[in-house]
Amino acid sequence: MSNQSPVVPVVKVVNNKPITTSLNVAEVFGKPHKDVLRAIENLEIPDDLRERNFAPTSNRAPMPNGGFRDVPLYTLTRDGFTILVMGFTGPKAMKFKLAYIEAFNRMEAELSAKALPPPKEPAFTLVDSVPQGTKRCTRCRVPKPLAEFSRRIANKDGYEIYCIPCNKLNQQEYRQRNRERNLAVRQPVKPEPAEQTVSLEAYQALHRSTHDLQSSVVDLLEADVAIASDIAGLHSGIIEIISDLSRGKEATDKLAAQGNSLRDLCSRLMDHAMRCTKTATALGKVLYGPSPTQPHQIEGNTPRQLAAH
Repeated sequence: MSNQSPVVPVVKVVNNKPITTSLNVAEVFGKPHKDVLRAIENLEIPDDLRERNFAPTSNRAPMPNGGFRDVPLYTLTRDGFTILVMGFTGPKAMKFKLAYIEAFNRMEAELSAKALPPPKEPAFTLVDSVPQGTKRCTRCRVPKPLAEFSRRIANKDGYEIYCIPCNKLNQQEYRQRNRERNLAVRQPVKPEPAEQTVSLEAYQALHRSTHDLQSSVVDLLEADVAIASDIAGLHSGIIEIISDLSRGKEATDKLAAQGNSLRDLCSRLMDHAMRCTKTATALGKVLYGPSPTQPHQIEGNTPRQLAAH
């Protein structure tokens, strides 16, 4: 019976990763190392998976006649080992697989314990012990008498969390941080009214309409002259009739005829006044639009300035 002790799985930490070697896997599973190397090289897996989990390397082994030689091998991660031994069968294969898994788990647990940072000491205890009748200011962290704190019913102890000097500093800093925003709220900027403009084509049409209206105004003025002349003639005729009332019925008939003419002339004058009103209204709409209080600005000039050119 052989007294040779069984080979156990060897898992080491390299670059913060637990790994084993193809040589150790061959020794544990009782397989020739060359067969394990061939099994690794024949794995049909993506290249990136192979690079992450199977790293080729070598190990210097002593020669029987003295000296050393380089033995090629692979380092295997936990995933690489799992992929490799999937196809290993035999009465002891499952035992060896479980032994490796336990070794990997143990090594990962040690790494996790080392990676955890030590617990930090609390800056102060949860129960802040201060002398009775005092309170610790949460800003300056100095215990002060309750008289140096403003009252605040909403708080559990009935006092502000800041002492009076710290509360003033806190308010000053708040106002400084929000100065620009407060100024914007107090002084809202009124938007300027949008400037109305019309195109050159629209102004040319406006100019033509204005010219037509000007012609209408000239005609109305000529009609004014004619009506004024007729009124003057009626006035002369009435004066003549009044001075010759001694003629009796003839003068009365002339006076009645002159009265009829005066009535017709007044009717013409009324119609003329209506035409003048309509013409003035149309001229105002053409020049200034529906709102005569805000005339249009046409490409930097007013209609009167453009008409001057």
